[in-house]
Amino acid sequence: MISLIVLYSDITCYGPRLISSYLKANGIKTQMLFFFAVPGARIPMLSKEKFNEVVSFCQSSELIGLSVMSPYLSYAQALTTRFKEMLDVPVVWGGAHPTFEPESCLKYADIVCVGEGENAMLELVVSMAKYGTVDHTIKNLWFKTADGIVKNDIRPLEQNIDKFPAPDYDLKSQYICRAKKKYGSRHVLQMTRQLLLENSRGLRGDRKWYATTTSRGCPQNCSFCANSASKILYRGKGKFNRKRSVASVLDEIEDMTKTFAFQAVCLSDENLFIRNNEEIDLFATGYKKRIGLPFYIEFSPQLFDPQKANKLIDAGCEVFQIGVQTACDKTNNELYLRKQTREQFDPILSFLKNQKAEFRTYFDFILMNPWEEPASLLDSIKFILSLDDNISIVMYPLTFFPGTQLYDRAMQEGLVGDSKQSATGWGPLRYIQAKDIETILFLIVYVLRKVMGARFSRWFIAPALRPRLLSFLRWKPNRVALGFFLLFFLYPFFRVIKRYCLKSGF
Repeated sequence: MISLIVLYSDITCYGPRLISSYLKANGIKTQMLFFFAVPGARIPMLSKEKFNEVVSFCQSSELIGLSVMSPYLSYAQALTTRFKEMLDVPVVWGGAHPTFEPESCLKYADIVCVGEGENAMLELVVSMAKYGTVDHTIKNLWFKTADGIVKNDIRPLEQNIDKFPAPDYDLKSQYICRAKKKYGSRHVLQMTRQLLLENSRGLRGDRKWYATTTSRGCPQNCSFCANSASKILYRGKGKFNRKRSVASVLDEIEDMTKTFAFQAVCLSDENLFIRNNEEIDLFATGYKKRIGLPFYIEFSPQLFDPQKANKLIDAGCEVFQIGVQTACDKTNNELYLRKQTREQFDPILSFLKNQKAEFRTYFDFILMNPWEEPASLLDSIKFILSLDDNISIVMYPLTFFPGTQLYDRAMQEGLVGDSKQSATGWGPLRYIQAKDIETILFLIVYVLRKVMGARFSRWFIAPALRPRLLSFLRWKPNRVALGFFLLFFLYPFFRVIKRYCLKSGF
């Protein structure tokens, strides 16, 4: 039995589900545990009772696999340490964080999977079953041995991703680990349809979303994203952006939505518009005929195509999520390397004005950037104030993921000291004076815009005010004073403001 433990706070976890289904398709028994960890926790809040239940879950395992992302690193470390104390079973880590920090991860794990893991995991399990020992020559795997670390090369990227079966949703072999004992005396529970649907929510929390992806890779080279680091890792190993066949995607979605009664679908491709018109036509026609549920897509403004967008909306698309990151061209182009301009949003905004009232659009912004100038922040605020009410804002703190260009720069400048620090952004207490106030400022601006409407927008972006505000923010002591004012006088209202924004779709 192979036990796969997923530490994400998202039950979708597409990669581990694919590995599980691929192993099962080759006659290998697997079980999955969805462990709802707290992202960014420096010290995992795990009771001894909860630890013991997870260890008991893995008692009969021949191999334990943990899917690890940087924000959940502390949980992976704590669980693996306990496994080593109580079980004589090899532990393998995979995911974005081990891919770019394999050597440090081997301080805890026995094996690290670097890059895509379906074929590597299959070869590992087969070698253990056939020879009763681990084959240390498997590509994409690093091993900790008595003689040191064995570092194997990366295999070429699998170009035919249709060869992999649909993600594993066999509830009989899946379990969920919750912090609160909502359903009885245990933390680890057998997965049920009710539990699956309860934890399958997208941006619009009123619906139970089924999430999948129709492709792998991304056309962008953003300096903050693991995709750009993956491109370097796989350079010379085959085409990085790969697409599934439309027939494969439709078969999977139709089967899953009928089996589990999902109410909507999330297509979580990095950029769905990389598909050509013929593929979009084929997908839209088939989806409308065979599935007919609302669905959600993500894309970057550079590839927006109104013709493709209209076809997708006619097929049932109700949500766009678009990466803005910042409305400042200089920050996007020089720091984030996105090759994106503010003007590229004009046709998108014009297109959105013609959509129905219930159509939702989410613009993603990055905050807490230590290199962002006040003028750049003001550009984003002005842009937000100009948006219609049917466009919501999603904010993310800039996180330094290992392997990315911004992580390397942050390390050189001493903003992060190790990979554990990078998992939670860059020290909120250390930088409260200048950067954490951005989140509060964005929230305040949004709430006032909601309350005052266009009157507030006209006042805030008045030409006479802009230079004064910019001059005020340029002087560091003013930023410090403003930071402490917001911290001590406005922070008590922060949770109330946040709750309001979430409720209103912010």
